[in-house]
Amino acid sequence: MEQIAELVELLDDVWGPEVIGGYLHGSAVSGGLQAAGELDVLVVAQRSLRDEERQSLLRGLLTISGTHLRDGADEGARRPISLTVVVQSEIRPWRYPPNGDFHYGEGLRAQFEAGEETRPGEMPAVALDVTMALSGARPLTGPRPELILDPVPHADVVEASAACVTRLVAGLDGDPRGALLGLARIWCLLATGEVWSKHAAAEWALAHLASEHRPVLERAMDRVSGDGRDGEGWGGELRARVRPCVEAMVTEIDGFWDATTEEEALFVNRRYPLVANGLRMLEHAAAALAGEPDRDEVAYPVLHLHTAAEALLRGRMAMRPLGDVWPVGNGERDSNRHTRGEYEPFGLHEAAEVADSWCDTDIEAARADLMGFAHVRNRVLLSSDEDSDSLTAIRCRALPVLDLMLALVETDILGQLAQDVFGQHARGVRRSVRRVREATERIREAVEERRRAIAWLSHEEAVAPCPYCGQFAVLGGDDRIDCLLCDREFGFATQYAASELAPLAPAYEPERCADCGHNSILNNTPIAARPDVEVDVCLYDGRVMRDQCASCRDLTASPSAEGLCLLCAARKVARE
Repeated sequence: MEQIAELVELLDDVWGPEVIGGYLHGSAVSGGLQAAGELDVLVVAQRSLRDEERQSLLRGLLTISGTHLRDGADEGARRPISLTVVVQSEIRPWRYPPNGDFHYGEGLRAQFEAGEETRPGEMPAVALDVTMALSGARPLTGPRPELILDPVPHADVVEASAACVTRLVAGLDGDPRGALLGLARIWCLLATGEVWSKHAAAEWALAHLASEHRPVLERAMDRVSGDGRDGEGWGGELRARVRPCVEAMVTEIDGFWDATTEEEALFVNRRYPLVANGLRMLEHAAAALAGEPDRDEVAYPVLHLHTAAEALLRGRMAMRPLGDVWPVGNGERDSNRHTRGEYEPFGLHEAAEVADSWCDTDIEAARADLMGFAHVRNRVLLSSDEDSDSLTAIRCRALPVLDLMLALVETDILGQLAQDVFGQHARGVRRSVRRVREATERIREAVEERRRAIAWLSHEEAVAPCPYCGQFAVLGGDDRIDCLLCDREFGFATQYAASELAPLAPAYEPERCADCGHNSILNNTPIAARPDVEVDVCLYDGRVMRDQCASCRDLTASPSAEGLCLLCAARKVARE
């Protein structure tokens, strides 16, 4: 094939003799390459690409690789190319997660043409590329793959498959055929331990799918009517059935993944119980907040998340030789009292303060978020169901805490696990992180949906922050003041709202507005238009105060040339 010859020539031009081997694998070799299929290539090199070589390889691939073919295209048309480059010393001896040096795929063409580059870094999918190359690849250059590649443990294949699942599911909005066939192939690989072509794997999956999901996969295989053009033929009822089919296959895949990590999870629990228990509570909290808990049940995920944050911070501290993170009265460990749980008080904020001094994660930057969520915890414990925070308010306050805990686990805890146990027992933690991240993104989307509904607020001048959800969603200029995001009611602008919006100052006395005559001034507050400064706002007028009236000394939004408020200026005119 002319396209393959051009690719081999490109590799030789870029590296020359420093290419150890190049391998065509996947459906192009196993016999299942379809009309719209792509060419999968794994390149093993002696060293990393230099910048100019990386650019040359990218320019060549943009020319040689074809865009996704349509059914019925001429057999001589250029096929899409998926090419991955690895440095041999990075994957032999094998270790997970593997580092890749370069990756090209047609799905990234737009980014590459816009000037983005692919850089070296962790590429879990390399585990699948190596596995497929070893299962039967056609050498384009170099020796047989088994002579230069180590086999990948099945647990690592499972872990890499999970990373690919997230990427495939994210690509369902356009033509879902690639995602459906990719998931079928991963499911087949995990169930059989063998690498099959996408078409053969889809045939296997059809035999194991529930009947209601089969038409979707059959459509992906072009076994029902339609010409299979990108994005076409997926309308109406069939499109609505795509996601349930995907969820069914992902559930099957997750079953294999969970089974292989049981031993690793038990190890983490045995050696680092604070981390294991903190992650469990983090999962429970994220999953519950991503759902629709009843108002009388929302307290439980709040308590779980608060305790999870404390446990994970202390768990990371326990990995470091800082002494006991559960000291007794004299600061030293007593094994009997330790077993009975007789510890010195040491809560979330103390743990955050200590951990910030040596964690790579920037905990100090999130201290205000931790404090805000601690107030949520206090309110759900002290408030009745009717007066407690809404689910939206809790989600808004929980999001930065979830993001902080994910960063802590990925940056600090996983790094320590890899150092302690050579990465072999970190898989259970990565599994938990994946589930928490997926739930966190569902929470984020629910909040963003509410934000989109009040996007018009960005055109208003006086939009103050809500002390409950923490978002700029309180619009002045009405008799009654509410948070338009979390639905918290603050009462009348002329009587209660200013005090309610300043909950940290219980003796707060609102000042009088010289323009409207009401005690409706909210002092020293940021607003959406000016979040980095503090201003004074009249909740009744919905205007930002600019100055003080030279006569009555009350705040005014629009002083006259003489520095008078509207009322005093009118009185002056009447006197004259």
